[in-house]
Amino acid sequence: MAPTDLSSYLSKSNRELPHLNFREFVEALKKDDDIVEIDDEIDPYLEAGAIIRKACETDAPAPLLNNMKGAENGLWRILGAPASLRHDPAQKYGRVARHLGLPPSARMKEILDKMTSAAHATPIPPNIVSSGPVKENKLFGDEFDLDKLPSPWLH
Repeated sequence: MAPTDLSSYLSKSNRELPHLNFREFVEALKKDDDIVEIDDEIDPYLEAGAIIRKACETDAPAPLLNNMKGAENGLWRILGAPASLRHDPAQKYGRVARHLGLPPSARMKEILDKMTSAAHATPIPPNIVSSGPVKENKLFGDEFDLDKLPSPWLH
């Protein structure tokens, strides 16, 4: 498949829905007032995991950890609890619904119907693009080290 320009790809059909683009998903959570950006330095050793667990246990907004200790140039961020429950009973499953392109008020039956219908849906073919956000940050050879990824340690 030949590479295409990202803007022309995104202008087709429903390509900008939150479930197809991580950045759009984060923006959808912001629109829903269901995300908390944390700019303080967070240690991936136990601190990040504790924040994420607390968000899950209290049905709090998803924490977006923007400043991970040891992450160079702000390259790595962590979105915690991207599919956990919300506090609002009318939108309890809102994050899961957003992942599937459904409104945040979707009920579990609608979510399950959407998920099970995927088994019979026509697969979306990959589209190789020549430019786009995924190509903004690149690491090659010795630049890349898995030990530098801010993977949260859990208790």
